[in-house]
Amino acid sequence: MARLARLISEMTAAEDINAFNTKLARLFQKLKKDAAAKSIAQNYKGTGSQKFRRQLWIRFKSGAVIDVWLENNLKLGGVVMNGIGHPISTRLVKYDDKTPEQVYAEASRILNAWANG
Repeated sequence: MARLARLISEMTAAEDINAFNTKLARLFQKLKKDAAAKSIAQNYKGTGSQKFRRQLWIRFKSGAVIDVWLENNLKLGGVVMNGIGHPISTRLVKYDDKTPEQVYAEASRILNAWANG
């Protein structure tokens, strides 16, 4: 019985993180206005379940390009190119008790400063 309760809890947690990441991915479309993004493409990669692992490929008008991974936290990094000479090390924006809007706001500030700074 305890095993069934744990399994249900894990399934609920996976559904919650999927819903969180779906909302966050939609918010990233606002980068076109908030950080002068030129395009935001959504890709699925990895060897696990594709619905739980999301990758956004973001190109900025400045020429910068970055991968953003939406998993259990937001990971900025992976493939990173910035024609204006500002490197970005892989960074993690933790979800903790934040809303998708709060995670987006933090990531947007970081990406705007990096891509357009």
